[in-house]
Amino acid sequence: MICDYLSSNNEDLYKQGLRGLILNSEKKDIFDKFLKYIDNKIVVSQEELTEIFNSITVRAIISWTKEADLIEYIKEEKKIWKIRQEYKKYDDINIFWNDLKEIYNKLQKSEIFNVDKLFLSISELRNNFCMIKGCKSEEFDKNLIELLNSDYKQLIRLYGGPPTVFENKTNFYFKDMKYAYIRLKV
Repeated sequence: MICDYLSSNNEDLYKQGLRGLILNSEKKDIFDKFLKYIDNKIVVSQEELTEIFNSITVRAIISWTKEADLIEYIKEEKKIWKIRQEYKKYDDINIFWNDLKEIYNKLQKSEIFNVDKLFLSISELRNNFCMIKGCKSEEFDKNLIELLNSDYKQLIRLYGGPPTVFENKTNFYFKDMKYAYIRLKV
């Protein structure tokens, strides 16, 4: 999806997608730690960050977060500060449902003509939803749970998976159960 945004020449859409990918990916912990650290300070030096992370990691994180407009960085002075972001929140569950269906339908398409995927990984759906709609993964999970507790529950099916599926994924929990896959009846 990021490649599609990049090739569309829509810089705002690309940056929003990249921000969503960084902030909601499976490996977001290192970005969260970095952004929380600089959030507590007005300006941080690159040397200060190198005391916490190794220098290669610092350079990579700075490059990606700068590209996504999450930070500002003055290379000559090696100073970094966080750019404040607004994240989408859903006050209306119907709007969330419509956005969820839209993303689900896009992801459900397979490379085989006229054949759709039966199930989608919840992790993949969450990551793409957050990337495209500009919300946090916690907001996605909260609203999906709200859907499952509403009349929409007849249109949503959750499925587990083998233990290996849960090892490298951000899991979705509902009523003390762990789920890996989702199917919407749309």
